[in-house]
Amino acid sequence: MKEFEPNRWMLWWSQAATWRWGLYPIDDRRTQLVTRAHLHAVLGEQFHWIAPSRFGYLRSTFHDGATFDDQAHAYAYLLDRLGVKRVAVVALSHGGPSALLFAVLHPERVSSLTLISCGIAAPSTQDQAQANQQGGTLVSIFKYDLPYWLITKLFRKQFLGLMGANDAVIADLTPQQRAMAERFVDYMNPVSLRSTGVAFDNKAALPGERIAAIRDPTLIFHAADDTLQLYHNAEFAASTIPGARLVRFESGGICSWVSSKRPSAQPCSSISGTM
Repeated sequence: MKEFEPNRWMLWWSQAATWRWGLYPIDDRRTQLVTRAHLHAVLGEQFHWIAPSRFGYLRSTFHDGATFDDQAHAYAYLLDRLGVKRVAVVALSHGGPSALLFAVLHPERVSSLTLISCGIAAPSTQDQAQANQQGGTLVSIFKYDLPYWLITKLFRKQFLGLMGANDAVIADLTPQQRAMAERFVDYMNPVSLRSTGVAFDNKAALPGERIAAIRDPTLIFHAADDTLQLYHNAEFAASTIPGARLVRFESGGICSWVSSKRPSAQPCSSISGTM
């Protein structure tokens, strides 16, 4: 395994937490404010949390030829440096592949696994071809800061559509939910410092059938109408990971995590609390 510089990681933890640790792979520090609200909804007050910036985002280390396996090993290296033996893992969107492989490659470090709208396996279908096209468009948009700013200001609804939220989902958001989704979009700029990570995520091999080796308690949240991370991912994970539990949202797309209609986060607390 290659060496990864520990001082290149961005770490955040809740001072209000008590004693359990959570690992939450994120894209960069600019999304930290939204991430904090998201984590509070999912984990509550009982966890310290560690949010490592993934490969290619802002100041995080990136090596040509890197894989999601390398990222998973880097999480273990990070925990070693912090002196943390075991964590509950929560992954959103394309934080999913490396989180899943962390559970495959380092099962002794994982107490539970929660997947929220995660990419896992890509079937050869027309819907997946459309999702791949959306991903390719996002890779292009994320290369330059000014075009990203113009597109997200002038064509915000269309941009959220590329991110996996259709018109019906956007129309159904409350003002508070819409503001949270918009902050998520705005805080991603400067996107040029994220472009390497976005391109890596778009091309790196997904874990696929390898997740059958996972034995940790696994909870999966996914919206059936997500057009970027298709619902197939959730079905595949639920049918492949032994004992996994799937919680389906009929609508919400990638914005399901800000929806007031989502089920209670209590199952996540329960699945972690059994360890």
